[in-house]
Amino acid sequence: VLNRRGLESLIHCGAMDAMDPNANRAQLMADLDLLLDWASSRAKDRDSGQGNLFDLMAAPAEDDGPTDLSMAPKAAPVPDYPPSEKLRLEKDLVGFYLSDHPLKQLTPSSRLLAPIGLGSLEEQPDKAKVSAITMITELRQVTTRKGDRMAILQLEDLTGSCEAVVFPKSYARLADHLMAEARLLVWAGVDRRDERVQLIIDDCRAIDDLKLLLVQIPSDQANDIAVQHKLRECLTQYRPERDELGVKVPVVAEVCLGDSVRYVRLGAQFCVRDPVAAVQALNDQSFTARCSDRLVLG
Repeated sequence: VLNRRGLESLIHCGAMDAMDPNANRAQLMADLDLLLDWASSRAKDRDSGQGNLFDLMAAPAEDDGPTDLSMAPKAAPVPDYPPSEKLRLEKDLVGFYLSDHPLKQLTPSSRLLAPIGLGSLEEQPDKAKVSAITMITELRQVTTRKGDRMAILQLEDLTGSCEAVVFPKSYARLADHLMAEARLLVWAGVDRRDERVQLIIDDCRAIDDLKLLLVQIPSDQANDIAVQHKLRECLTQYRPERDELGVKVPVVAEVCLGDSVRYVRLGAQFCVRDPVAAVQALNDQSFTARCSDRLVLG
């Protein structure tokens, strides 16, 4: 009834997860050739009336029910697909994600790094600067009349979607990051025209490569102008140039009050290009700073 392609599709969509104790779709795919050969061989035996010794032991001859699958061969154990690959296969087959969303596991930190979701862009004024953790769902490259390359993107996050434009100067810097299914932290301006809201991308970083610079500040010093000035002066030394690609590292303040911690994202103008050097400089100025390569804070 089902050919190999149909079975592969059912496996990749998760319809066969219950057939493996660990819901390992890669293992099911590895077993598939062995199972198809095994099932075909048994079907031929039944059709020819020869049967099979193990079939005869498992059930009466007149039983036309399913064969005991515990006798089915299995391939050597293989690790399951990475979560991102599972989701990609799901979307390729049915057009949307079934088991999860690529941005869902980033929700705790996305509220900090990108507090405004794409679903609320209508509330933002024209020319406002925003940051958002998004995924590229569609990408179209365009060549201008001058022969320059630019791109039109369709972005989505957990709250909505929008169109975004990457003009030639930005595209020349960011092209390596721009690809379908890429998860990005983008810095952009809101553009309102013709009763439509879109984003103009200024910069972006791949989420998988994103680092954070964390600076601890006791709560009794958080409002101290002298402390704020010293922090600003230290970070400004490591501000990236506008045309530097892949070096923008967001800075997050950890405001400590007893055993509790509040996280405060500093503005895009305080991003640094060299987090290791910036951490050293901050620690030399009596701050407690560190780098983190995880988006989940805590």
